[in-house]
Amino acid sequence: MTEHPLNCASHSNTTERDKVLKVMRPQVLYFALRMEEKLRKHDKDRGSRGWVGYTQSEEQEYLFHRLVDEMKELKEDIIRAGTCGEPLVRGSSENIDVGNIAMMLYTAYYCDESAISMIDFLMHELHIPTPEAQR
Repeated sequence: MTEHPLNCASHSNTTERDKVLKVMRPQVLYFALRMEEKLRKHDKDRGSRGWVGYTQSEEQEYLFHRLVDEMKELKEDIIRAGTCGEPLVRGSSENIDVGNIAMMLYTAYYCDESAISMIDFLMHELHIPTPEAQR
């Protein structure tokens, strides 16, 4: 079994890796990167912020119904995978779809301010200088 790049002892910049792992679990980071990868596939058609602004109850209800549909598809994949789970892990991205739509609902409820606050927190925890500080 190969090790994930974030856990690799031979990683070239362990200090930066350690900073990231201090504020974000590797599993969460990996899942988030897969979510972003899947979202970017639709940027051309939907834009990079297509779900932002879904603050009306009808829009949130639409997302909720999409979440239920994606959960059904995930359940079907799990049933097809049987007990070993291999086809789910290797061939399905329904779990990523569920995560993305859950994130869209979260964003619709909490708005962008929560995301910006978290980015500020992460930058502080990782000691990333702001653009102004780099001048």
